[in-house]
Amino acid sequence: MEEEKVVKKKQKKVWPIVILMLIIGLAVGGVGSYYCFEVINKKDTTTENKNTTEKNKDVTENNKTEEISTDSPYINELVDQYDTYFVSNVELADTLYGKDKTNITDLSEDYLRALVIQKSNNGLGNNLYVTGDSFQNNVKILFGTQVQLINKDFSIHKGCTSYQYYNGSYSIKPSEGGCGGTSASYLQRKVIKAVKSTDTLEITIAYAIINEVTNTVSTDSQAANKIEGLTADSVDIIRDKEKLPQFKYVYTYDKTNLGYYLNYIQKVK
Repeated sequence: MEEEKVVKKKQKKVWPIVILMLIIGLAVGGVGSYYCFEVINKKDTTTENKNTTEKNKDVTENNKTEEISTDSPYINELVDQYDTYFVSNVELADTLYGKDKTNITDLSEDYLRALVIQKSNNGLGNNLYVTGDSFQNNVKILFGTQVQLINKDFSIHKGCTSYQYYNGSYSIKPSEGGCGGTSASYLQRKVIKAVKSTDTLEITIAYAIINEVTNTVSTDSQAANKIEGLTADSVDIIRDKEKLPQFKYVYTYDKTNLGYYLNYIQKVK
């Protein structure tokens, strides 16, 4: 009997110890689990934040822009090479700036072929033999993959100029009989801004049609839209740019040809 009492007494003393150890174990386990959770979560959050920062950095790098001097010969050439000679200087305003947005594919086939001829012989107005491959290469340089012009013989006779491509030879020649006089109006255009990003280039121009006989400034070949407050004898494109129409030429960078081709021309103001 006495032995049973001793055993029961010992059991009573053991149970509180067991319960206490369980409580301590749970507490330690909880703290350990919480610590592990915090460390792992912090590591994951840090990694996620780092990845987000890197992605944002990449986006920022890709969207980074750079202003280019408006006096750059290359920038001005990029604009000038989309003018063609059989459209008079004044009529260019109607052709290129007659709408709020003109895609390169909106221009006529004759206009596009004339641009390729000019690119091929550098506008020298001389006969120049050019292979079919060179013709297609110049199409890509000017228009990327937006335009397809097959190799074929053709002649364009407009205004003061005759364009011909025959048997692989380009030529630009003055038309017989001349132009029938000189116009009193002419187009003045200046590059006022050029901004380059990773894959695009935007060149903004301001222009005016100047008539020295009437001493007026307008925005179209018919002088229907005269600009009040400006006169032919005093207008300055750069100084008066806010009063003049502005358009931007938007180009895409071609990694194959290492140059820019024109996508569209869009009205700015």
